[in-house]
Amino acid sequence: MTLAYSDAVRWYYSFARFDVQPARNDAAKLDRMRALLRELGDPHTQYPLIHIAGTKGKGSTAALLESMFRAGGYRTGLFTSPHLHSFRERVRLDGQPISQADLSALTARLQALAPAFPTITFFEWVTALGLLYFAAQRVEMAIIEAGLGGRLDCTNVVTPRVSVITPISLDHTEILGKTIARIAREKAGIIKPGAPVVVAPQKPRALEQILRQANQQHARVVNVEKKWRWELARATPEGQTVRVRFIKNARWQTFQLPLLGPHQRVNLATALATMDVLHGRNWRISRASLKQGVANVEWHARFEILAYLDTPAAAIDETTAKNFDGKTPRGYIIADGAHNAASARELVATLDEVFPRARAHFIFAASADKDIAGMFQQLAPRAASFVLTKAQSARAASVETLAALLAPRPAPYDTAPDIARALERLYERVAPGDLICITGSLFIAAEARALFFDVIHD
Repeated sequence: MTLAYSDAVRWYYSFARFDVQPARNDAAKLDRMRALLRELGDPHTQYPLIHIAGTKGKGSTAALLESMFRAGGYRTGLFTSPHLHSFRERVRLDGQPISQADLSALTARLQALAPAFPTITFFEWVTALGLLYFAAQRVEMAIIEAGLGGRLDCTNVVTPRVSVITPISLDHTEILGKTIARIAREKAGIIKPGAPVVVAPQKPRALEQILRQANQQHARVVNVEKKWRWELARATPEGQTVRVRFIKNARWQTFQLPLLGPHQRVNLATALATMDVLHGRNWRISRASLKQGVANVEWHARFEILAYLDTPAAAIDETTAKNFDGKTPRGYIIADGAHNAASARELVATLDEVFPRARAHFIFAASADKDIAGMFQQLAPRAASFVLTKAQSARAASVETLAALLAPRPAPYDTAPDIARALERLYERVAPGDLICITGSLFIAAEARALFFDVIHD
């Protein structure tokens, strides 16, 4: 009997424990992950891959790498988390989510092994799905994003051609540690013996831990901040023109990057440094393909403009037209999945760079386990107002909790039960030239996208 797609997805979520924190030192989970993959024929050893850890920029860097390899003619796999709209987004082949049929067929294989692995978790099963799918599809390069941490993350069973560590900041402190040094030590756990590691710009204490781990593993370090230079040539709401060069090469190369913000320039430089390492190991992708891959990259809900000043609501989508009562939105509407203080700071920097004179009205919702006060500290000085709301997530903080944490900040706020009504309330007071920014979590950013675009929910 064929497993239905909806039943397959429900099976994965039956292992999710949103009310229980993962164990901090569950070293046994890597052993059980290896044992599970052994039963599946060790699929993760059947194709080359890149492994990425970090606090910020993992997804964007992974998306850039995948897009460049695909533009170069390679068959690609991309494993990321979480998803925005469809569970299938977590596992992609050549830029497209895994099909329902393939997911169902591979899940049936995993289900057959479940009785022998009673302690396997949600993310471990999903990781096994991705690694198995990439082997079945004979990908020529897979980009694997670590889920949480690095050292004990279940993706850390792979042996990459190159490891990448994106910027590290405080997040998941109850699991990874309460200092940058401790978190960096966990992230650096993805460094493997003899495999080069590309390191994005880091705080000194984070870099110290990464270099120490690389030295222990005899892994060559490519320090992006020391080896590469990048600069903004032009920024518009549609994207940015970025000039990048390897420090030993005086020639600048110009890239059209649709992802906005200073932090995305760092992610671009990190991705290009990674491609340069692989080029030295006989992965040949032309400069034109690199530029094409960068220009075509898509990574939604990262400073993504959902509507423009001159876009009639009726031309966006029927639901949104109802929310705006058939009127024309009077400013930019932006979704950004910033979910910690460092990401909120980057969001403000991007607003200042792209919309320096625009008043910003924030629609804010966050998960209860995040540094909400830290995010408000970054956002409040830039805010004309807030509307506090709640995403449809079991992890969401209540509106009352948000209000109590925002109260010490001198920023006016209102509340709304959901994103649609939050937009309605803000529309009443948005002046020409203002903008609305929906942020605080990927959950609320995804709900906002679903109002404006025809997205897949399955």
